[in-house]
Amino acid sequence: MGLRVVRDDFAGGILLVLRHGYSPNVVRALVHALSEPSRFINKLTVARTHAGQNIGGRLLDWAGDRAYRQGAKWMRLDAWTANEALQRYYLQQGFEYVRTVLEGDAVNGGPRVSGWLAQRRTAPADHGFEDATR
Repeated sequence: MGLRVVRDDFAGGILLVLRHGYSPNVVRALVHALSEPSRFINKLTVARTHAGQNIGGRLLDWAGDRAYRQGAKWMRLDAWTANEALQRYYLQQGFEYVRTVLEGDAVNGGPRVSGWLAQRRTAPADHGFEDATR
């Protein structure tokens, strides 16, 4: 498919910006390092023009591969508690449901809505991206 990871190392985590030829960015994800041997996936989005091409799944594989090479054992994420379709997507991508947290406030001080928590083990992966971040 010719996608390349072209940038990382953003604000204490990793900002992945993938480009397809000269088209605009098609995927962005922020991966934060946690204090334990894990990485956190946040704000994974794929442009609707590129939906259905498994870019999100491949990006999750890339992140799991990268986290594995960095010594992390887990990739973790949260999702909106009401977004059952997104929860099913992550389960189909190999994540395991951990728990739902409803108490407390979100980081921005608003109500907590992204309390559905899941994780999957990191592992080497053949994601198909040319990794230009090394």
